[in-house]
Amino acid sequence: MAILKLLLITIMLVFFAMLGLSVRLIFKSKGEFRGSSCNSYSQDLKDRDIGCGCGSTGCIAE
Repeated sequence: MAILKLLLITIMLVFFAMLGLSVRLIFKSKGEFRGSSCNSYSQDLKDRDIGCGCGSTGCIAE
């Protein structure tokens, strides 16, 4: 029974974490994730020739 309680609490925590991360996508028209995920912000990724997360060779933010 203790395992069932732990599993339920874990599922609830994961659910609320995902809900918190997706608030912008759910409640905002044309919502999107924002952030500095582009490799132009990381010299280490540039040095290893790792491209942008969007699949482009050049970054949109540049």
